[in-house]
Amino acid sequence: MRLILYTSLFTLFIWSCKDNIANIDQTKINTNSIQNSKIEIELSIPHGDSLKYLGLHCEGNPIYVIIHNKTDSIIHFYQDWNSWGYYNTEFEITTYDSIYRIKRGSHVWWKNFPSYYSINPNQSLVLPFNLSDTSCYNINKKVIKGEQPGWIGIPTKGYDYAEIKAIYTVDKNMEHNYFLRDSINYTKMWTGTLISKPISIKIVDSQSY
Repeated sequence: MRLILYTSLFTLFIWSCKDNIANIDQTKINTNSIQNSKIEIELSIPHGDSLKYLGLHCEGNPIYVIIHNKTDSIIHFYQDWNSWGYYNTEFEITTYDSIYRIKRGSHVWWKNFPSYYSINPNQSLVLPFNLSDTSCYNINKKVIKGEQPGWIGIPTKGYDYAEIKAIYTVDKNMEHNYFLRDSINYTKMWTGTLISKPISIKIVDSQSY
């Protein structure tokens, strides 16, 4: 009888330990989620408060990606003039019938090294872009051999309503193997993916406004 009682108590103890471990693991997961949320990305399109526009042709389409550092540490991001940072920013436009992934075209670097921006705690970095289609550069004969400046994937028709969001990604395998010019020590870049909240837009022909 005692053997049965001891066995039951031991079994309860083991299951209790498992529950505690599960709770600890869940706490770690939740903590990591909170830490990741302290770096945020925001999308801004400067075309007024009531309606945001993106043209279909070669007019300028200014758009801003803002990265907020809400951690207690300095974080580093590759500058987008070099090959380490040039392709990190993409945009996604969702309409009633399609999803458009807006990416940068191929680029040629006559000089190249992994320079970076540093964002102090509670500060932000603003990255300005112009979402002009690659065909605009072909029309204006600004294309260099092997280069495709501008953006690929922009809608070729208008929409009364759409949503756009920014996606910023740095692959963890993207590493540079030499010191940066303004650093005496190896500087670790931020890696991961940030996705902004979508913004409602109206996509119109550039001649319509």
